[in-house]
Amino acid sequence: MNRQSTSPALQSLPLARARQPLLWAASAFAAGILVGSRAWRPPVWWALAILAFMAAAAYLVRERGTMAKILALGALFLMGALTIQIRGNGDSPNAEILRFDDGQEVLITAHAIAEGYIAEAGFGGLRQSIDVETEEIASKAKTVPVKSGMRLGIYAKEPKPDDEDGSASPMHIFHYGERAQISCQTSPAAKLPQSRRIRL
Repeated sequence: MNRQSTSPALQSLPLARARQPLLWAASAFAAGILVGSRAWRPPVWWALAILAFMAAAAYLVRERGTMAKILALGALFLMGALTIQIRGNGDSPNAEILRFDDGQEVLITAHAIAEGYIAEAGFGGLRQSIDVETEEIASKAKTVPVKSGMRLGIYAKEPKPDDEDGSASPMHIFHYGERAQISCQTSPAAKLPQSRRIRL
C-alpha cells in the first residue's frame, strides 16, 4: 500500500480551518462582553434578540449559509452582552444595601472616585455632583462593609454680592480620593437614601 507524502504545512491546513470558527465565535462573544459592560439594556431584550437571531440563522442555514453564520455570530455577541449584565446577581452589593431599607438612619463612609463639579441649581443656588464609592454602612445595630457606587447631589445657596467679598463659594469641592461620611435615612417605599448631612 502506497502512502502519499504531504508536507507539514498541508497537514496543518485542515486543523487551522477547523479552529477558525472558534476564533470568530470567541471574538464575537468577547465583543458582546465589552459592549454589554458599557451599554445596559433590560436582560429580556437581550434574550429576545438572541432568540430572533438564532431562529433567523436556523431558517437560512440551507439557503444562505454565509448569512446564517453571520447571524450565529450575532447571537454569540448578544450572549456575551447578556452574560456580563446578569453576572453576580447573588453577590451584588445592592443586596447588602437593601438590608438597610427599613427607614433607619445610617452613616455611609465613602471616598470620591471622580472630581466634583459645581453648577447652577434650579432654585438659584449651587449644586455639586460627585461620584463616590462606599466603604461601609453603619447603623445602630450593625456595620457592614459595602463596596458600591453612588452619585451625590449637594446643594447650597449661592453667595450674595454683599456677603463679605462675594467671591468665595460656600460649598466644599470634593477631589479624587477624598473621604466623607454621609448621614442619611433610607426610605422603605422608594428604597432610596435621603441625605441629611455630610461630615468630612
